[in-house]
Amino acid sequence: MSYPADFPTIGTTDNQPTSFPDIDQPGVARAAQTIELSGELPPESETPEQDKQARAEESLKKEQQYVLNDLIIALMRKGVLSEPEGKAMLRKLRR
Repeated sequence: MSYPADFPTIGTTDNQPTSFPDIDQPGVARAAQTIELSGELPPESETPEQDKQARAEESLKKEQQYVLNDLIIALMRKGVLSEPEGKAMLRKLRR
């Protein structure tokens, strides 16, 4: 049987290890962990670039939450916000 030149095979060919097409190793690890924990496949990203962008956006969102948290605490310390008002805002921010 004849296979295309780029067809991955298991084992060695001509005493050289066979290489497989590029595999997104972090993506494989995340998928395996998700399946292990939930029993379901994770939603698939379209490209590694989109995955990178999603992580950057999540990081930015967390940073913005930290800044708002600090701002609310600073306003409470200066007496601009009362303690009940500030605590209510902090609870909303943590949801």
